[in-house]
Amino acid sequence: MEDKIQQLVERSNKESKENERKNGMEINRFRGGGKVPLVISFTENCKRSHEDLMREFTDSYDSLVMKNSRDIPQIHQIYSEVFLVFVDFNERNIILEGDREPQQIRKETVEYIRNMGRTAVVIYHLHPDSGTLEDGRLYSRKLTSIEYHPTLKQLSSRDCVLSIYRQFSEDQKARLKDICDL
Repeated sequence: MEDKIQQLVERSNKESKENERKNGMEINRFRGGGKVPLVISFTENCKRSHEDLMREFTDSYDSLVMKNSRDIPQIHQIYSEVFLVFVDFNERNIILEGDREPQQIRKETVEYIRNMGRTAVVIYHLHPDSGTLEDGRLYSRKLTSIEYHPTLKQLSSRDCVLSIYRQFSEDQKARLKDICDL
């Protein structure tokens, strides 16, 4: 898996801006200057709510929707130090896919960002049990996969995994401002 991601990173280093235009990747820009985080969504339906959440603490960010695994290498062409990866609630509470899942776009996206040497923050969105987190908690204790999934466990150790229902808690906003250097 890691070799595959490293190959994607190397291949994308060779791609040109023309290739980005040909593939039609649409990046929405909401810049106020300087380094800005990139908001990544996986469905067009929730993209707007992810952007609304960002505006709770900054007006400077870029946004895009990852439609399939072929889009992943294109993010290498976007300059950002911090990538906020929004994963929307699902009944099985799969935040990042495991090795047995047929599609692994969320997992591959996060691994790609990390292999670029950038910061990935995973935000599990619309999780009902995350509406009232204990003070200081960044994600719900009920999301036990965070402690067992290797990538999520590593991100969690750096306070880079959050779960929310409809809005960020004050502790989560403070952490995101710190990570994004806002």
